[in-house]
Amino acid sequence: MATVLLPGGEVYPALEKGVIDGADYVGAAINYNLGFGEIAKYIIMGPPSTPCLHQPVDLMSLNININKWKSLAPHWQTFIEAMVAKHSYDQYAAIQAADIKAFEKLQVEQGVEVIRLTEEDIAKFRRFAPQMWVKWAKKSPLAMKAFKSQLAFMKSVKMGYITDKDMVDLAGKKLEF
Repeated sequence: MATVLLPGGEVYPALEKGVIDGADYVGAAINYNLGFGEIAKYIIMGPPSTPCLHQPVDLMSLNININKWKSLAPHWQTFIEAMVAKHSYDQYAAIQAADIKAFEKLQVEQGVEVIRLTEEDIAKFRRFAPQMWVKWAKKSPLAMKAFKSQLAFMKSVKMGYITDKDMVDLAGKKLEF
């Protein structure tokens, strides 16, 4: 197996022509609207306790040149931050509602089968994942910073997804990072 990065517009034709065997692209509503259910007949999700292992939300961002940002009056910075937060909440809620409707359409209209991984499947992923995370985090200081932030979130009381005892290599040795 190999990972292939494709622009969004190339995912459908690559699936259709057999260039790739599977794809991860946004979410059910977008996938339905793009017709993925016409050519990809399976959706694999995590167990009900962890429906999505890799992309729990759809990420959106507003990117502003730092010099322009610093030149804005503080009240405009606060206003922009508030509007981005509101948009994020509204977008998240709209996507979740659209995804619920889309799963029904994917299954009924396009014959897509939704397969759920088991908790045992997740345990297998969890065994291999930490070593990979650390390997990729070591590729750059920014990657390490992002990894440490994500790891702290996964270890938080809110998530409880992973603990220090999980942060070992396949031989059981504590991972250093």
